[in-house]
Amino acid sequence: MCIPASLRTSLTLMAIVCSLAAIAYSQSSNGGIDTDPADPGTGGVNSIDGKIYYPGGRRFDQRIEVKLTSVNSAEHFTYTDSNGAFTFRRIRPGSYHIVVDVGKEFEPVNETVDIMSSGRAHGQSMGQTFTVQINLTPVIRTLPAARTVSARGMAVPQEAAASYKQALKLGQAGERAKAIEELKKALAIYPEFMLALNEMGVQYIRLHQPDKAADPLRAALKIAPDAFAPQLNYGIALVQMKSYEQASAFLKKAVGEDGSSAEARLYLGEALIGLGDYGNAKVQLQRAVEIGGDDGIEAHRYLAAVLIETGKKSDAATELETYLRLNPKVKDAQKINQVIRELRAGT
Repeated sequence: MCIPASLRTSLTLMAIVCSLAAIAYSQSSNGGIDTDPADPGTGGVNSIDGKIYYPGGRRFDQRIEVKLTSVNSAEHFTYTDSNGAFTFRRIRPGSYHIVVDVGKEFEPVNETVDIMSSGRAHGQSMGQTFTVQINLTPVIRTLPAARTVSARGMAVPQEAAASYKQALKLGQAGERAKAIEELKKALAIYPEFMLALNEMGVQYIRLHQPDKAADPLRAALKIAPDAFAPQLNYGIALVQMKSYEQASAFLKKAVGEDGSSAEARLYLGEALIGLGDYGNAKVQLQRAVEIGGDDGIEAHRYLAAVLIETGKKSDAATELETYLRLNPKVKDAQKINQVIRELRAGT
């Protein structure tokens, strides 16, 4: 999403806001504050940072217990924050299992994390942070008539359910084209499979093909008009196609369904910027920052764009400085630093 040319700096504000879909988030989750510094963990100096995601890529937004187990130590427990992030601290080398049981709608998770021996510098053991991403899978229950019921109660033939599950695995592995082929198989068997339609839209969005994402997402919304995930994903696809008015309508509905989603508010803010509605864009982006997580960090870039548009260059520079402090490994950090210098020089 780009800002009008009349207000570009010599580096163009694309350096600030146009790379939302292209940038891979580089910061690890922090899992919140270290609530118990006295907890010895398993007696090491390492950390495990994790994040939990719903099917379709939305961040998990409930506080649930996460268990850490291993052969050589007692079980340890922590809780996710409101963005699905969790952390286990002071972990010694070994093989561990992250165990998550979200409830009846999703398959239980047992993720293995191997902690290698820490490096040493000047005779001191240096801790490492190991990251894990947990993608929830809907429960597909087998019925005697060789049919299944999805997490949302839809009757789904077993063959379609199997292709959908395979597509989720392929998508998580980055095999997006193969995932789409599996989803096509599932939909050929059961065209009303809303979860598969939504997932196809997600995969096309991640391939930067929003025009191809639009059709399956519209079909998903015909089946489930109030479902959050296809509302959000269709809104994202429309933003990527620069159909800002349509996008804002769907994203406002998504925010209405789940006001705690920083992602929905971030993209709604982007759509509103595209419409020139800077006041309401600022409200949505500030709320995304308050909610936090990766999308809350990304919202600082968009707030900077809003502030530039409204003539507040110093505040815009501050937002970009905050963004770089929270996300120092972003790929275009050098360009953003140059924009900051120009903004400071122009105030």
